Amino acid sequence: MPLKTSPQANQRPVFKTVLVWGIPALTACAILALVFNPSFNPEYGEKPATTYYFLGVEDGLYENPANWQPGYPGTFISPKEKVIIQESVSFTGYDLEVAGKLKIGPGAELFSSRNTLRIASTGYVVNDGELKVHQIENEGKLDNSLAAEIDLYEFRAGPKAITRNAQSARFVTLGNIYNEGVFQNYSYCSIGGELDNRATFSQLSNGQLIVQGKPVQP
Repeated sequence: MPLKTSPQANQRPVFKTVLVWGIPALTACAILALVFNPSFNPEYGEKPATTYYFLGVEDGLYENPANWQPGYPGTFISPKEKVIIQESVSFTGYDLEVAGKLKIGPGAELFSSRNTLRIASTGYVVNDGELKVHQIENEGKLDNSLAAEIDLYEFRAGPKAITRNAQSARFVTLGNIYNEGVFQNYSYCSIGGELDNRATFSQLSNGQLIVQGKPVQP
C-alpha cells in the first residue's frame, strides 16, 4: 500500500527575513559581535599596522609628536604596532603599555624615574640598548639582548611571561624581582632586594645571580 504524504511535504521551505532594529537579523548579529568583541577597543579603535620611529629631532620627550616619524604612537602600543627607539627618550607622569612590539636600538635609552613599563600578553619588548625605568610589569615577552642593560627598581613577571637576559647583558634591580613565569639568565643579574620566584628561574651557562650582594643559585 503506497505511503500517503501531506501536501505540505512537497512544498519548498519558505525563509522569512527577520528584522532587528529595522535591519536584517544577520546584519544585526554581525554588529553585535563587533561591539562585544573583547579585542575591540572603542577608545583606540582598529589601528592599522604601523611602525613608528623615535628620532628625537626636537628633544628627548616621548610625548612630543615632533620627535616621531611618521607620527606619534601614543602611550598604548597596540598589537599591530611596532615602535623603534633610536635615540634617548624619557617619559614622566604616565605609564607606557606595550601590546605590540617595542625595540630599543643599540646606543638608545628608554628612561623613566617614576613610572612603569607594562608589557601585555601580546607584547614583545627587545632591548638592544639601555632600559632604565622605575618598574616593569611583564605579561608577555622581554628580551635583554647582547651587551644591553636593564636597570630598574622592581620587576614583576606574570604566569605566562618569558624574560630572557642574554649573554653579556646586565639585569639590575634596586628592589625585588617577583617571577611567576619563565626567567632565563644567561649573564649577570643583580637583585638589591629579594627574589620571589614562584615558577622557573633558570641559571644558564656562564650566568651569574647576585641577591643582596651575595652570589646564589636559584
